[in-house]
Amino acid sequence: MKKLYITRISYIMVCAILFSSCGTIVGGSYYKAYFNVPTSPNARIYLNNNLIGTGSAFATIKRSNADKLDITVKNDGCQDQIFSYRARVFRGWALFFSIIGWTGAYSGIPLPWGVVVDAATGSLWKPSVYDQGIQKIDYKSYRYVLNYTGCQEAGDNNNVKNKDNGLDQIFLFNGSIIKGFISEEEPNKSLKITDSAGNIFVFKMEEIQKIVRGRK
Repeated sequence: MKKLYITRISYIMVCAILFSSCGTIVGGSYYKAYFNVPTSPNARIYLNNNLIGTGSAFATIKRSNADKLDITVKNDGCQDQIFSYRARVFRGWALFFSIIGWTGAYSGIPLPWGVVVDAATGSLWKPSVYDQGIQKIDYKSYRYVLNYTGCQEAGDNNNVKNKDNGLDQIFLFNGSIIKGFISEEEPNKSLKITDSAGNIFVFKMEEIQKIVRGRK
């Protein structure tokens, strides 16, 4: 009995290797992603920390990773901006056709090996068009419009400097704003700032949303 069970499992694995299913054939396990920064044609585009283009870019993305994308846009003299995509959508029609068109039988037992292949290759997923700036071109191509505002924020920071007479400003994620002079900074770890009353504050970098440098 055990030997028969192992034989059947081996048969399923061989079928999965030798054949493809509907989801894998129609659309594949990867999709084409076109990235565009309409507000800044000179901005550099990074996909998961790898430079892929300037102003616009193209990449091939594994469907199962549609919810694991981090796009960083950088421009000289401006702030970096990260676009994180954490949503993906199930391709229901691909599953349906895999079940009805790619299910076989062995000793009278239905074997949905098409579904197994689709699940293994990740072809049953696609990006969510409800996520920020994603537009569907066709069933295997998507456009990502990156609404980059880093240069605008840099301009706003300059205005803040003028209004606060050269004080450094620390904006915390909890909503607090500390104004004073940054006296000590350990890159990527911590920062020390002294306010106009002489109070000294030390913050970890993960507590800080942004830093605005005053005029020296």
